[in-house]
Amino acid sequence: MCDAVSMEISLPDENGRHQILIIHTAKMRTNRVMDEDVDLEELAAKTKNFSGAELNGLIKSATSFAFDRHVKVGTIAGISDDAENLRVNRADFLRALEEVHPAFGVSEEELQSAIQNGIIHYDSVVDELLRSGTLIVEQVRSSKRAPVVNVLLHGPPGSGKTTLAAAIAQASQFPFIKFITPDNMVGMGEQQKISAITKVFADSYKSPLSVVVVDNIERLIDWSPIGARFSKPVLQALLVLIGKRPPKDRRLLVIATTSNRPILMDLGFADFHSVLRVPPVTSLSALEAVIREVDLFPLEEDRRDAVRMLRDAGFDRKSRDDPSSRLQIGIKKLLSILEMARQEPDAVAEQLVTALMELDL
Repeated sequence: MCDAVSMEISLPDENGRHQILIIHTAKMRTNRVMDEDVDLEELAAKTKNFSGAELNGLIKSATSFAFDRHVKVGTIAGISDDAENLRVNRADFLRALEEVHPAFGVSEEELQSAIQNGIIHYDSVVDELLRSGTLIVEQVRSSKRAPVVNVLLHGPPGSGKTTLAAAIAQASQFPFIKFITPDNMVGMGEQQKISAITKVFADSYKSPLSVVVVDNIERLIDWSPIGARFSKPVLQALLVLIGKRPPKDRRLLVIATTSNRPILMDLGFADFHSVLRVPPVTSLSALEAVIREVDLFPLEEDRRDAVRMLRDAGFDRKSRDDPSSRLQIGIKKLLSILEMARQEPDAVAEQLVTALMELDL
């Protein structure tokens, strides 16, 4: 009896994609159907994670756009008189790239959603976290001894962990970036969750360089503080996959986030290669930096008055990252408060101070 053999199908690299494009466009070039402005090397660079079949689909899509230019307006299937001049040009391929997407690749929508407000450099700690992320990415890219590197970003709810994870992932420019989030698994049972999580990791192994963001681990495992309940099967799947070595010549960066690190430690998540804390906004200077960044006050004088009011209210006590500081707020919540205050243009500062005080900080 023979054991079943599973063959891992790898995606072509840039040189491989270039060769595939040359082969699939050979007749077009011979018959002078392809315009001279089409650069196959450029297309190879723009088609990360495209399989051979998907590259063929891209060519067909571009050809379809070119053909549409020669269909007579007002007819069902009429061809214009200049059809013999049909040429597939660079613009056709660029339009095709907007239509044809690889099955494996970058979760652009999730990336853009996570970093829609951008990174606000309200404190030096933000720059330090981004620098650490850059170093970790380079470790994954170049290290021969560490094909998988896993990182944990932890901090209070709304402190910007997901945004930082997305920023690090995007800056890596790795061809494969995917998110595993509780929002994507609403309504799934345990086995469905495990299958979905396993598929993301399996897909990542098809790319030479990959990033998988595992967001909000405690929600993924359905953690409940009442009775300390959670999904053991999902927990075990994550424990195995986060630390699993990818196949040969594959490199993987796993960025996980949590708002409850002590619980994760108790559940066995104690072996992350790097652990980075994402603190809340805890100083008046950091708060002022955020106010400047979002341009809350058109006039500098109004901004100074608002800072004075915050100082008078006691929000300048203690320093950054001090647990006894009166100001303890996640950047996500703070941005929401600032936008609410903006809705009262005649009393922005008053609304801001009131909202912060109502949080019982």
